[in-house]
Amino acid sequence: MKIGDKVRMLSGTEEGVITKILQHGQVEIEIEDGFALPVMAAEVVLINKQEEKYFGKKSPIVEVEEKKSFLPPVKKVKKSTVGEGLYLAFTDFNDKLLNVYLINNLSYSMLVTVSEQLENGHEKHLFSEKIDKNNAPKIHRLSREEFNNWKPLIIRAIFFKDGNFEPKQTLFFQMGFNNSFFRIKRTAPVLERESYLFRVEGREIQPNLPTEKPEVIDVNSLRERIIENSSKVSPYKTEAPPSEIDLHIEELSPDHYDVMTNEAIITMQLNHFEIYLDKALAANMESIIFIHGIGVGKLRQEIHKRLSGHSHVKYYQDAYKDKFGYGATKVVFK
Repeated sequence: MKIGDKVRMLSGTEEGVITKILQHGQVEIEIEDGFALPVMAAEVVLINKQEEKYFGKKSPIVEVEEKKSFLPPVKKVKKSTVGEGLYLAFTDFNDKLLNVYLINNLSYSMLVTVSEQLENGHEKHLFSEKIDKNNAPKIHRLSREEFNNWKPLIIRAIFFKDGNFEPKQTLFFQMGFNNSFFRIKRTAPVLERESYLFRVEGREIQPNLPTEKPEVIDVNSLRERIIENSSKVSPYKTEAPPSEIDLHIEELSPDHYDVMTNEAIITMQLNHFEIYLDKALAANMESIIFIHGIGVGKLRQEIHKRLSGHSHVKYYQDAYKDKFGYGATKVVFK
């Protein structure tokens, strides 16, 4: 038996899926209503194959299921091809809920804690346990309908092996959620189930390290320097930026956006908006277009708020509605 196998209890009619291999010959089974039950492995049997062998024919449960012609055929899951590593897998429990598994597909065991980051800087504990290699316990459950309220997950782990082993760096990992979360499914290792899969090990975030900030041009200071030096040198000319600026996070940070928090993403987008707004002004452009997308409208709202009080902006309006809808804003300067 392995994690993901569908089983039925010999002492009753309950059915479920194995979600964890426990010690002393026990397994954890999650039944349909979401409850997890620890039982002895000897007290459960795999559905279909074992029952056919025992009864010499298909079990009554299987026959009833086959008569439900309205059910779609079971999709065969491809074998996982991802490499060794530590992963977070978000699998469908039903059409509204996702189960979250932490998959240890390393050659190390680990002591791990998982928590949610709260707005006040505190954390809410979700899970803490020793996880052996090739194991994948369920650590959380999330509602699709509450996606915009999902809190960032923080994972800390210490790795070890029995006997002598090469030390492995302690893990600190933080994962935020954005609109690209539901892009693609892959087969998760160990679980061998289709999941929204994210690599954890190898993408550690070291806290309190200085980060390089994008350069911001002070328009007023730049103009003063041009006037002051106009009698000494030829007029200063700054290179004009493109007439359309794409603020989608995939364009600004293609390698790291999928592990950034929503707050970090919108901060980076607004920084780039300010930079190119200043560059357009410094280059005496008549107008510039910012492509911000629709999403939940937070970025568009913040951009319009900053433009409404800008002394050098003549007016702004939605641009290219036939192409972008309300996902782009045109800024016209005085």
